[in-house]
Amino acid sequence: MRVKISKAVNTELEVYKALQGEDITPQILAIVNNEGKRVGFVSPDLKHEGARVMNPADEEDRDACLEVLNEMHKKGWVHEDPHSDNFLILDRGILSRKVYVIDFETAQRATPSLIEDDVDKFQFFWEQRAYG
Repeated sequence: MRVKISKAVNTELEVYKALQGEDITPQILAIVNNEGKRVGFVSPDLKHEGARVMNPADEEDRDACLEVLNEMHKKGWVHEDPHSDNFLILDRGILSRKVYVIDFETAQRATPSLIEDDVDKFQFFWEQRAYG
């Protein structure tokens, strides 16, 4: 039996594959699907005791997430849904923090206008969560 994989899952797989080893995404060992819909992924980074999503009220989190989003753009991709739940932060003590971008169902190949839109969306989501 062959399982049909949705366009969103294909996009997710394509982006994770393109960005693996670039220190932008967590290491992905497997993506878990149910009837062609992504329901999760297996990553050793998710077991990390300090793993969390971005805190919208924390400007250091915002700056670190924007930096990794910009790195994604430099590698030729835009996220299209860059809100706080799509950034995984690993706190490794007071001086060490690692930020990853996750959830690429709506990602696209980057163009200058899409990059600008992606950054605007990030700023909008951050302001809505931090001040809204």
